[in-house]
Amino acid sequence: MAKVARLENDSMIGKFIEARQGIIIFLLILLLLAQGIFSMRLKSGTYDEPNHIVRGYVPWKTGDFRFNIAHPPLINLLCGLPLLFLPGLEPDTNHPYWAREELFKFAHYFVYYNRRPAEEILFWGRIPVLLLSALLGLFVFKWAKELYGVKAGLFALFLYSFSPNILAHSRLATTDLGVTVFLFLATYQFWKFLHYRGARNLILAGLTLGLALGSKFSALSIFPIYFLLVLLYFLSHRQAKSAMRLFASVFLITSYAPFL
Repeated sequence: MAKVARLENDSMIGKFIEARQGIIIFLLILLLLAQGIFSMRLKSGTYDEPNHIVRGYVPWKTGDFRFNIAHPPLINLLCGLPLLFLPGLEPDTNHPYWAREELFKFAHYFVYYNRRPAEEILFWGRIPVLLLSALLGLFVFKWAKELYGVKAGLFALFLYSFSPNILAHSRLATTDLGVTVFLFLATYQFWKFLHYRGARNLILAGLTLGLALGSKFSALSIFPIYFLLVLLYFLSHRQAKSAMRLFASVFLITSYAPFL
């Protein structure tokens, strides 16, 4: 009887969690965002944050990509987007650092000697990365749920929302968290295509791969991951007849993703 009662109690708890999964997800994401926002105000700029902010803001204002040689521009452009709404914030294209293309000096001058306070520039430049972190949290839940159920998804999101590594990088205007987000999304969408096929999953796999490759050069590491996913898929399903078609689709994704 005690065992039956315990099983019934566990079942009731499981149903309660599943019925309120939306509220739990909202609260966990809210806690993630709150931790990021409150700690951002206390965090001084890192050595390279001004560089990333300038790489993202200057192209929006001038159309000049002279400083965007170290990384693809996607994450930096996202970080620079909120700064467009700060009145009086202008890059001084007449400064000698601009003419000599001295990124570190120009970035330091832009952030710390501008009309707007440096704290304000850093805060708004960090917001897009924090939002990307929330997006990653949602997909961590989604993938874990699809693999192991709602409770596993919520537990994965709980661990993610309080991970020191995630919290540390979510509050910085750098490319590390951004490329992590799009690498995860690209891997997830490719996994979905492997298992469910379909034009929609193929297109989403290509789009997310393009976003990953546009985030940072280290995103090239995704191609060995794709290879391993394909290998594991065929080893587990033994569908040799469809191998050529699948590899053709993979080739299509990897060929055109950089241009999306």
